[in-house]
Amino acid sequence: MTLPIPASSRLLLASLAATALATTALPASAKTAVPDTHQARIALDWDGTYSGTIPSASGSGYQTTLILQRNGRYTLLQDIEHQGKRYAERSNGRFTWDKQGSTIQLARKDDNQRFFVSEGYVELQGEQGRQTGPMASEYRLTKLTSYPGKLEELLIRPDSVQQDQPRKGQVSLDGIWNMRHATQLGHRSLSAQFVLDCQGKSYTMNDVRYYAQPHLRGKLLDQSKGQGHDIPVTPEDKVMTRVLKDYCSR
Repeated sequence: MTLPIPASSRLLLASLAATALATTALPASAKTAVPDTHQARIALDWDGTYSGTIPSASGSGYQTTLILQRNGRYTLLQDIEHQGKRYAERSNGRFTWDKQGSTIQLARKDDNQRFFVSEGYVELQGEQGRQTGPMASEYRLTKLTSYPGKLEELLIRPDSVQQDQPRKGQVSLDGIWNMRHATQLGHRSLSAQFVLDCQGKSYTMNDVRYYAQPHLRGKLLDQSKGQGHDIPVTPEDKVMTRVLKDYCSR
Protein backbone atom coordinates (compact mmCIF):
# COMPACT_ATOMS: atom_id res chain seq x y z
CA MET A 1 0.00 0.00 0.00
CA THR A 2 1.34 3.43 -0.94
CA LEU A 3 1.18 5.99 1.84
CA PRO A 4 0.13 9.52 0.87
CA ILE A 5 2.83 12.24 1.14
CA PRO A 6 1.74 15.17 3.28
CA ALA A 7 1.43 18.53 1.51
CA SER A 8 4.18 20.08 3.67
CA SER A 9 6.63 17.31 2.67
CA ARG A 10 5.76 17.73 -1.03
CA LEU A 11 6.60 21.44 -0.78
CA LEU A 12 9.92 20.66 0.91
CA LEU A 13 10.94 18.11 -1.74
CA ALA A 14 9.99 20.49 -4.53
CA SER A 15 12.09 23.22 -2.95
CA LEU A 16 15.12 20.93 -2.61
CA ALA A 17 14.77 19.74 -6.20
CA ALA A 18 14.57 23.31 -7.51
CA THR A 19 17.65 24.24 -5.53
CA ALA A 20 19.62 21.27 -6.88
CA LEU A 21 18.52 22.03 -10.45
CA ALA A 22 19.53 25.65 -10.16
CA THR A 23 22.94 24.63 -8.80
CA THR A 24 23.71 22.10 -11.52
CA ALA A 25 22.33 24.28 -14.33
CA LEU A 26 24.68 27.22 -13.73
CA PRO A 27 26.53 28.05 -16.97
CA ALA A 28 30.34 28.00 -16.95
CA SER A 29 30.43 31.78 -17.41
CA ALA A 30 28.53 32.25 -14.15
CA LYS A 31 31.14 30.41 -12.11
CA THR A 32 33.78 32.47 -10.30
CA ALA A 33 36.97 32.59 -12.37
CA VAL A 34 40.18 31.73 -10.57
CA PRO A 35 42.91 34.27 -11.42
CA ASP A 36 46.07 32.89 -13.00
CA THR A 37 48.70 33.77 -10.42
CA HIS A 38 51.46 32.87 -12.90
CA GLN A 39 50.67 35.93 -15.00
CA ALA A 40 53.37 38.61 -14.82
CA ARG A 41 50.64 41.19 -14.36
CA ILE A 42 49.57 39.47 -11.12
CA ALA A 43 52.67 37.66 -9.87
CA LEU A 44 55.38 40.30 -10.39
CA ASP A 45 56.15 43.74 -9.00
CA TRP A 46 56.43 44.99 -12.56
CA ASP A 47 55.99 48.72 -11.96
CA GLY A 48 59.20 50.74 -11.85
CA THR A 49 62.06 51.98 -14.00
CA TYR A 50 63.76 49.85 -16.67
CA SER A 51 66.94 50.90 -18.44
CA GLY A 52 69.31 49.66 -21.14
CA THR A 53 70.55 50.06 -24.69
CA ILE A 54 68.51 48.51 -27.50
CA PRO A 55 70.29 47.68 -30.79
CA SER A 56 69.76 50.07 -33.71
CA ALA A 57 70.66 50.16 -37.39
CA SER A 58 73.23 52.89 -36.76
CA GLY A 59 75.15 50.59 -34.44
CA SER A 60 75.24 52.93 -31.44
CA GLY A 61 71.93 51.68 -30.04
CA TYR A 62 68.99 53.43 -28.44
CA GLN A 63 69.67 54.38 -24.84
CA THR A 64 66.25 53.62 -23.44
CA THR A 65 64.47 54.20 -20.13
CA LEU A 66 60.93 52.86 -19.68
CA ILE A 67 58.96 53.85 -16.57
CA LEU A 68 55.83 51.80 -15.84
CA GLN A 69 53.18 52.88 -13.35
CA ARG A 70 50.47 50.81 -11.67
CA ASN A 71 47.78 53.09 -13.09
CA GLY A 72 48.64 51.89 -16.60
CA ARG A 73 50.67 54.91 -17.66
CA TYR A 74 54.23 54.91 -18.96
CA THR A 75 57.08 57.27 -19.80
CA LEU A 76 59.47 56.33 -22.60
CA LEU A 77 62.83 58.10 -22.81
CA GLN A 78 65.18 57.40 -25.71
CA ASP A 79 68.47 58.96 -26.79
CA ILE A 80 68.90 58.31 -30.49
CA GLU A 81 71.86 58.99 -32.77
CA HIS A 82 71.07 59.77 -36.41
CA GLN A 83 73.54 61.01 -39.02
CA GLY A 84 76.02 62.02 -36.38
CA LYS A 85 73.52 63.94 -34.25
CA ARG A 86 71.93 62.86 -31.00
CA TYR A 87 68.26 63.36 -30.31
CA ALA A 88 66.49 63.04 -26.97
CA GLU A 89 62.95 61.70 -27.33
CA ARG A 90 60.35 61.67 -24.54
CA SER A 91 56.85 60.21 -24.73
CA ASN A 92 54.04 59.58 -22.25
CA GLY A 93 50.99 57.41 -22.71
CA ARG A 94 48.93 54.45 -21.57
CA PHE A 95 49.90 50.81 -22.09
CA THR A 96 47.68 47.75 -22.36
CA TRP A 97 48.20 44.11 -21.35
CA ASP A 98 47.62 41.13 -23.62
CA LYS A 99 45.13 38.41 -22.63
CA GLN A 100 47.89 36.27 -21.09
CA GLY A 101 48.96 39.12 -18.81
CA SER A 102 52.60 38.73 -19.88
CA THR A 103 53.13 41.42 -22.52
CA ILE A 104 52.40 45.15 -22.58
CA GLN A 105 51.83 47.29 -25.64
CA LEU A 106 52.61 50.99 -25.82
CA ALA A 107 50.49 53.58 -27.61
CA ARG A 108 50.30 53.98 -31.39
CA LYS A 109 52.44 57.12 -31.27
CA ASP A 110 55.25 54.90 -29.92
CA ASP A 111 54.81 52.40 -32.77
CA ASN A 112 52.73 50.04 -30.62
CA GLN A 113 55.99 48.65 -29.22
CA ARG A 114 55.44 45.48 -27.22
CA PHE A 115 57.50 44.37 -24.23
CA PHE A 116 57.48 40.93 -22.64
CA VAL A 117 57.45 41.42 -18.84
CA SER A 118 59.59 39.11 -16.73
CA GLU A 119 61.29 39.04 -13.33
CA GLY A 120 63.81 41.89 -13.31
CA TYR A 121 63.51 42.97 -16.94
CA VAL A 122 61.28 43.73 -19.91
CA GLU A 123 62.15 42.56 -23.41
CA LEU A 124 61.27 44.36 -26.64
CA GLN A 125 59.39 41.98 -28.93
CA GLY A 126 59.68 41.65 -32.68
CA GLU A 127 56.94 41.13 -35.23
CA GLN A 128 56.94 37.38 -34.55
CA GLY A 129 56.98 37.67 -30.76
CA ARG A 130 59.91 37.26 -28.39
CA GLN A 131 63.45 37.69 -29.65
CA THR A 132 65.43 34.53 -30.37
CA GLY A 133 69.07 33.72 -30.99
CA PRO A 134 72.26 34.85 -29.26
CA MET A 135 71.30 38.55 -29.35
CA ALA A 136 67.93 38.12 -27.60
CA SER A 137 69.26 39.50 -24.32
CA GLU A 138 70.38 42.67 -26.14
CA TYR A 139 66.73 43.70 -26.38
CA ARG A 140 66.20 43.64 -22.61
CA LEU A 141 65.83 46.61 -20.29
CA THR A 142 66.93 45.88 -16.73
CA LYS A 143 64.71 46.89 -13.84
CA LEU A 144 66.50 49.30 -11.52
CA THR A 145 66.15 48.98 -7.75
CA SER A 146 64.36 52.06 -6.47
CA TYR A 147 64.98 53.93 -3.21
CA PRO A 148 62.53 56.84 -3.19
CA GLY A 149 62.59 59.82 -0.87
CA LYS A 150 60.31 62.81 -0.50
CA LEU A 151 62.07 64.87 -3.16
CA GLU A 152 64.46 62.35 -4.67
CA GLU A 153 64.92 58.80 -5.92
CA LEU A 154 68.06 56.69 -6.07
CA LEU A 155 68.06 54.00 -8.77
CA ILE A 156 70.60 51.17 -8.53
CA ARG A 157 71.60 48.76 -11.27
CA PRO A 158 71.33 45.31 -9.62
CA ASP A 159 73.92 43.79 -11.94
CA SER A 160 76.53 46.33 -10.80
CA VAL A 161 76.55 45.37 -7.11
CA GLN A 162 79.87 43.94 -5.91
CA GLN A 163 80.40 42.79 -2.34
CA ASP A 164 83.76 43.42 -0.61
CA GLN A 165 84.81 45.82 -3.37
CA PRO A 166 87.11 47.67 -3.60
CA ARG A 167 88.01 46.46 -0.08
CA LYS A 168 86.59 43.98 2.42
CA GLY A 169 83.61 45.42 4.26
CA GLN A 170 82.69 47.70 1.36
CA VAL A 171 80.04 47.42 -1.34
CA SER A 172 80.35 48.97 -4.80
CA LEU A 173 77.33 49.74 -6.98
CA ASP A 174 76.30 52.02 -9.85
CA GLY A 175 73.42 54.40 -9.33
CA ILE A 176 71.37 57.26 -10.75
CA TRP A 177 70.15 59.92 -8.37
CA ASN A 178 67.09 61.88 -9.55
CA MET A 179 65.88 65.08 -7.87
CA ARG A 180 62.40 66.55 -8.14
CA HIS A 181 63.83 70.07 -8.14
CA ALA A 182 67.13 71.47 -9.34
CA THR A 183 69.87 71.71 -6.70
CA GLN A 184 71.91 74.84 -6.03
CA LEU A 185 74.38 73.58 -8.62
CA GLY A 186 71.55 73.37 -11.15
CA HIS A 187 71.44 69.61 -11.71
CA ARG A 188 68.42 67.34 -11.38
CA SER A 189 70.21 64.02 -11.75
CA LEU A 190 73.64 62.47 -11.39
CA SER A 191 75.33 59.18 -12.10
CA ALA A 192 78.06 57.74 -9.92
CA GLN A 193 79.78 54.68 -8.60
CA PHE A 194 78.71 54.45 -4.97
CA VAL A 195 81.05 52.75 -2.51
CA LEU A 196 79.43 51.88 0.83
CA ASP A 197 81.54 51.59 3.96
CA CYS A 198 79.45 49.18 5.98
CA GLN A 199 81.35 49.50 9.26
CA GLY A 200 81.94 53.24 9.03
CA LYS A 201 78.30 53.94 8.04
CA SER A 202 79.36 56.20 5.20
CA TYR A 203 79.75 56.25 1.42
CA THR A 204 81.65 57.92 -1.41
CA MET A 205 80.50 58.87 -4.89
CA ASN A 206 83.15 58.26 -7.55
CA ASP A 207 83.24 59.45 -11.19
CA VAL A 208 80.19 61.68 -10.79
CA ARG A 209 78.39 63.22 -13.77
CA TYR A 210 75.77 65.95 -13.25
CA TYR A 211 72.85 66.48 -15.65
CA ALA A 212 70.28 69.24 -16.08
CA GLN A 213 67.29 66.85 -16.28
CA PRO A 214 66.24 63.65 -14.48
CA HIS A 215 67.44 60.25 -15.73
CA LEU A 216 70.76 61.68 -16.96
CA ARG A 217 69.17 63.79 -19.68
CA GLY A 218 69.68 67.33 -20.82
CA LYS A 219 72.97 69.15 -20.67
CA LEU A 220 75.96 67.62 -18.91
CA LEU A 221 76.64 70.38 -16.38
CA ASP A 222 79.73 69.09 -14.66
CA GLN A 223 81.72 65.96 -13.84
CA SER A 224 84.30 64.90 -11.30
CA LYS A 225 86.61 61.97 -11.98
CA GLY A 226 88.16 59.73 -9.38
CA GLN A 227 87.23 59.02 -5.79
CA GLY A 228 84.93 61.39 -3.94
CA HIS A 229 85.07 62.41 -0.29
CA ASP A 230 83.59 60.35 2.53
CA ILE A 231 79.93 61.19 3.33
CA PRO A 232 78.53 60.03 6.71
CA VAL A 233 75.05 58.50 6.64
CA THR A 234 72.86 60.21 9.25
CA PRO A 235 69.41 59.04 10.43
CA GLU A 236 67.92 61.98 8.52
CA ASP A 237 69.23 60.54 5.26
CA LYS A 238 66.41 58.03 4.80
CA VAL A 239 67.47 56.93 1.32
CA MET A 240 71.08 56.01 2.10
CA THR A 241 70.08 54.55 5.46
CA ARG A 242 67.90 52.01 3.62
CA VAL A 243 70.64 51.38 1.05
CA LEU A 244 73.19 50.60 3.77
CA LYS A 245 70.70 48.33 5.54
CA ASP A 246 69.90 46.36 2.39
CA TYR A 247 73.39 45.92 0.95
CA CYS A 248 75.54 45.74 4.07
CA SER A 249 73.49 42.95 5.64
CA ARG A 250 74.12 40.49 2.80
